[in-house]
Amino acid sequence: MRACNGSDSLHRLLVLGAFLAEFFGYACHRWACHMPLLKWLPKDFLRQRHYHHHMDQYKRSALRTSDYVESCELAFKTLGLVLVAVLVAFAIFDWVRWFDVLTIMGGAALYGGSAIVWLHTQYHLKDSVLKRKRVFKSKTAWRLFLWLRKCHDAHHIANVNFFILNPLPDILFGTFVPASKVDNLEAEDLFPSFDPKLSSSCGTPVFGKRP
Repeated sequence: MRACNGSDSLHRLLVLGAFLAEFFGYACHRWACHMPLLKWLPKDFLRQRHYHHHMDQYKRSALRTSDYVESCELAFKTLGLVLVAVLVAFAIFDWVRWFDVLTIMGGAALYGGSAIVWLHTQYHLKDSVLKRKRVFKSKTAWRLFLWLRKCHDAHHIANVNFFILNPLPDILFGTFVPASKVDNLEAEDLFPSFDPKLSSSCGTPVFGKRP
């Protein structure tokens, strides 16, 4: 990566971090959280919490609650640490400047850790709760949110729409379904080859003996 200077370069690096978070999030969400690509890992642990999120906390027939129920997700945190380690290695070997690496990670953290996490929480809250929030008093913001939420609802029905905010990865990889077609989706197995007995959430041991 070529060394850059100035505020424009800073902005580009932050945007690059956001795009990295979006595409990394898509890959992690699709192939680590849902598909059996890494099921050979001990106890299929990368899928345990996400399975619980879909099948117990927010099953297809009950996608909204008054308070968001945390799943204590493991896959994004685990693979996120791997990604950070790779970026740090690039800096250590002087393939990328430390400043660039830290700025990219900052953009990824702001986008993924703030915007994405916050928005996903809103998707699973009841309208009566959402309409008390200032941001949703704007008709434009509310319409955009409803479109995004409908797209996310599709993800709880079939193996589509792995995005939270930006549908570009789904469009590129052929897994995007627009909101207008969600009601016609047929239910699919969201966790192929997963053993339901391994399902876990906050407070439940991932590797140890279950109560």
